[in-house]
Amino acid sequence: MTSGIYVHFPFCRAKCSYCAFYSVPIGSISNYAVLYTTALKKEIASCKQLLLKDVDSIYFGGGTPSLFPDEKLNEILETISQTFNILPKAEISIEINPADVSAKKLNGLKQAGFNRFVLGVQTLDPVLHALIGRTGDPCGKKHLDEFFSCDAVTHCVDLIIGIPGQDGLEAEIETVASYGVEHVSAYLLSIEEGTPLEANILCDEAFEDLQRLAFINAKKILESLGYCHYEISNYALTGYESLHNRKYWTFQPYISFGSGAHSFYGGRRYINRTPLEKYMADPLVDLDEDKRNIFSAMAEFVMTGLRMIEGFSILDFTSQFGELPPELLRGIEEEIKKGMLFSQNGRVSLSKKGLLFADRTVLNIVHDLL
Repeated sequence: MTSGIYVHFPFCRAKCSYCAFYSVPIGSISNYAVLYTTALKKEIASCKQLLLKDVDSIYFGGGTPSLFPDEKLNEILETISQTFNILPKAEISIEINPADVSAKKLNGLKQAGFNRFVLGVQTLDPVLHALIGRTGDPCGKKHLDEFFSCDAVTHCVDLIIGIPGQDGLEAEIETVASYGVEHVSAYLLSIEEGTPLEANILCDEAFEDLQRLAFINAKKILESLGYCHYEISNYALTGYESLHNRKYWTFQPYISFGSGAHSFYGGRRYINRTPLEKYMADPLVDLDEDKRNIFSAMAEFVMTGLRMIEGFSILDFTSQFGELPPELLRGIEEEIKKGMLFSQNGRVSLSKKGLLFADRTVLNIVHDLL
């Protein structure tokens, strides 16, 4: 089994109202780029013996990794290549903010070795852009023209759907699709506790109904345009599914670097809880193990596996944990009777109805394991 590498960049120009991820809003990256790059390189180089398998995916996320100068991103990639066995056709992705899109920047990233660009569009509608508290100028035609003009890379776009008042969803999807985008992530707007957005949007029954309708519409539109729905929030043209993100959903190993990063290898999960300033001063800190018992691990396997449209393999489950416990079998059988799940060819998957109530369905299945 191959492994993945994730590099976390906890920096952004300003915090978006919906964001609950660990990130540090800054005015300029110049004060941090050298220090954080040096720390990352030191942490990566110290793990030479940790990951023995071949690496087929590298993902730079955040935050806003595209804030960093190309030469620093290149230094980090070179350190990874010197430390681990990177396969020749590895998927190397980077998240890009529309504010960073320029021919010079994109070509610089491509020259550094990135071959998959993920543009955080979120919404093309300026009104909705303001409603969800997205910082910076909305992504517009100029950004899209520039982004898609860079050839010989895979173009991916992130959208947020299920926003109150989002009447132009079809037009937004058709706009990005018209550029030939290979991968579209359509994430339902999540109102996280403690974020500024929580005070602006009421999560009532009407909001839940709106979100289900947005999910149905996005699925219908994207599939009509030739995109395969392969994960709850993700669609791709054939052959352009995210290799890296698939590791998260299928219990494959990946190691992460940077302040706030999460890793999964050797069947265990680790978290780097080191605050940013402390991490830059000394990145060689002990990782906290996110310990869980066997039943919690089983529940996680099922919860992540059911995010895939193809569901999870019973054979993979038994290879990892042994026989399905009675509690889990009972939960699966109950949801099959409700029409939320189906079991076929050794796989358990959410039905079309189950996809609309995925969180509730999955919780019902694993509840007795938690």
